[in-house]
Amino acid sequence: MVPRAKTARDFYLGAWFDEKQLAWIEALRNAIKIHCPTQGDILLAIASNLLRDYSDQNPSDLRIRRRTSPLPELPFRDAFRAACTRFLDRLEAAQLVLGTEGRPKSRAIVSDIRETTKVQVDGLFDAAITSPPYATALPYIDTQRLSLVWLGLCEPDEIGPLDGALIGSREIARREQRAMTLELAQNSGKLPDEQILLCRQLLQALGPRDGFRRQAVPTLIYRYMRDMRDSFRAVKRLLRSGAPYAMIVGHNHTVLSGVRFDIDTPSHLASLARSVGWEVEESVPLQTYRRYGLHAMNAVEAETLLILRNNGR
Repeated sequence: MVPRAKTARDFYLGAWFDEKQLAWIEALRNAIKIHCPTQGDILLAIASNLLRDYSDQNPSDLRIRRRTSPLPELPFRDAFRAACTRFLDRLEAAQLVLGTEGRPKSRAIVSDIRETTKVQVDGLFDAAITSPPYATALPYIDTQRLSLVWLGLCEPDEIGPLDGALIGSREIARREQRAMTLELAQNSGKLPDEQILLCRQLLQALGPRDGFRRQAVPTLIYRYMRDMRDSFRAVKRLLRSGAPYAMIVGHNHTVLSGVRFDIDTPSHLASLARSVGWEVEESVPLQTYRRYGLHAMNAVEAETLLILRNNGR
């Protein structure tokens, strides 16, 4: 038999997994696809949730760095079996409450929240709930990239563009940054006064000692505010008049020229929501648990529950 030519996916995963470990994980994937045609997606999701722990990526680091700690002593197959058992136990507990008669009337729609005009739905929704990102927040793609590639949801060379396209991403190409700086100066995105003032204050605060990451902060904040405003406008079109929209939002901060700037993200999002016709019904401060470990310095220090109401305008 002629061996299959290696793909970009093979080389990418091979750089992050021990050869024998990857062989077993790939065998599991193939077995699921062959023998579980109807429920296989659930098993693949359970397996993908274990990948980082069994890879050469540091599982405690949100960014992409090589691990220095040993791999788990429990073999992957045993960890997978235990995870499946936990899932089935929880499923059974839910069925005891909800019953098992009939099929659930739900479906998942993959869509960019800024482009909901492309979403085909039957009627309007009665409510919405989310925990949106905040500006220059978690590197979501960095933490999920192995799963995305392993599951075939994206190619290795699509990871960077996918990361940059997310709301709140801190990744921005030089050309986009120059264009966004001009947009900020002219406020061609038509942000409300409070948000454009913040972005311009951050821009003026930049100093020669701020590295390229910090130099991008004002434009990233501007892009985030613009994208979140657009998302509020889009979600409003999908909810019936009077429907609530609840979100849990973390506060944020940045340091420019050695000066700390606290960014009250919940207040800014409330302002952006009002600008496109939402009524801000309630803003409830929440307690947050203390974070420890590698990213404790960058942890969210406060969160707020925002409850908006679609007033129909």
